[in-house]
Amino acid sequence: MGGGTNSYTHIDLQAGESVPVWLKVNDRKVKVNAILDDGSNETFLNEEVAGVLGLKERYQTVTVNVLNNEVETFQSMPLDVTIESLDGQFSKDIKVKTCPKRVTGDYKVENWKPSKDRWAHLKECDFAEPAQDGLVDLLIGVDNAELHYSRADVRGEEGGPVARLGPLGWTCIGSPEGRQWTEARAHVSRTLFAREPNVGVDGVCCDIDRTLKGLWERENCGIEGHDTVIFTEEEN
Repeated sequence: MGGGTNSYTHIDLQAGESVPVWLKVNDRKVKVNAILDDGSNETFLNEEVAGVLGLKERYQTVTVNVLNNEVETFQSMPLDVTIESLDGQFSKDIKVKTCPKRVTGDYKVENWKPSKDRWAHLKECDFAEPAQDGLVDLLIGVDNAELHYSRADVRGEEGGPVARLGPLGWTCIGSPEGRQWTEARAHVSRTLFAREPNVGVDGVCCDIDRTLKGLWERENCGIEGHDTVIFTEEEN
């Protein structure tokens, strides 16, 4: 980054479309579970996977502000890797940034291979087996928008799961149990706003910082300072 330029990254890990892929560097490769998340500006890889691939680059400090106003700081390595579909029909060189395991979290992907027979419209979808631990290790953001491309969408009756064929293989979202969920669920695992600190030569933030700060202050007008909350009879 040039002097006085800041990089903001929004990471929003949710129950999106997951797909197992190969990550390759030189003569090494490892199978990982990836999630296609269009709420993230950049692509992040669990640093443990980078270690398995034998990757080592200079670290950058990334400061993360989470929704509850807590701040995390971690070291991240920018890396170049090759991502490949399990069938070997698609591969692409991509840039990723490493992150600690706590960033990708403990979100476990769904194995649709044994579940697809519950749905007639999914029987022809060739879902791949997830990586062994079943956890997400790669978060594919919109900096790799072409990996989010859908070649075909398959859906059945209303309320059923929807399958999608993309460059990396088949993905699916919905209920694998073959029924509607009967209770409310929040699928957002965490939302992070990451920034690589890079203060200008005068020791203050750049114009982008000041503009965003002013925007947030204006957005807060009229919603702060109200101590009394009025509930309806139904809410009570």
